[in-house]
Amino acid sequence: MARTDILLDDNFDIIDDGEEWVEGDSDQQHVDLLLLLQKGEIKEFPHMGFGIEGRLNARYDAQSFLRPLEIELESDGYSPEIELGETIKDLKISI
Repeated sequence: MARTDILLDDNFDIIDDGEEWVEGDSDQQHVDLLLLLQKGEIKEFPHMGFGIEGRLNARYDAQSFLRPLEIELESDGYSPEIELGETIKDLKISI
């Protein structure tokens, strides 16, 4: 299921071509935002968000990390394949 939306750059600023906003495949952008957002940051959807920043300093336990991530992505309509390495930095998500 490819989603089309307004695209953001690496700093999450809207990309424009000088006249209008650029639209395109936004699935990876949606996953990135879900990973970064803390629950409650989107007032319309207060239960949305994984909050990876808070998990970076926590003790790394693959199962307590993997299941909440899967649930978050599935609730947004994705069927993710998640590969975990020895650290969170080795995380790979295929949607």
